[in-house]
Amino acid sequence: MPITIEERYKEMFEQLRFASEIRLKIYAAWGSAYVALAAMFAWMQSSPSVMSLSWIVPFLGIVTTIIFWFADLRNQPAIKAAKDVGAAIEADPAAGILKEQRYFLQLEKGVPFGEIVNAFTVIVLAVLIAATVYLLG
Repeated sequence: MPITIEERYKEMFEQLRFASEIRLKIYAAWGSAYVALAAMFAWMQSSPSVMSLSWIVPFLGIVTTIIFWFADLRNQPAIKAAKDVGAAIEADPAAGILKEQRYFLQLEKGVPFGEIVNAFTVIVLAVLIAATVYLLG
């Protein structure tokens, strides 16, 4: 029994929503990890007995950033697949979707979110590496 184009289109919306929710959870955990590291750093700076070990915090920030960046990279193909299939359905004349009502094709405009995440990751890694080197010196 073949799947109708309407059902397939609905399924792509659902898959995009699901993958986007996972992405949101990744970013929430990523931000929470930075908050925890900031609290740890503040505590270490206020405690003379452990202040010399405060380089550990930005180092853990580097590890955290890489882990969450990889988690986002792993999720990006699912989002891209849902967008691609949805855009292909919208481009198909048999779907009967008016050009001004096409959702998935609009998602391709502008700067891809993955590139923004990559730029953020590079900037944060540069700052954390500099902080680690500074605190070690």
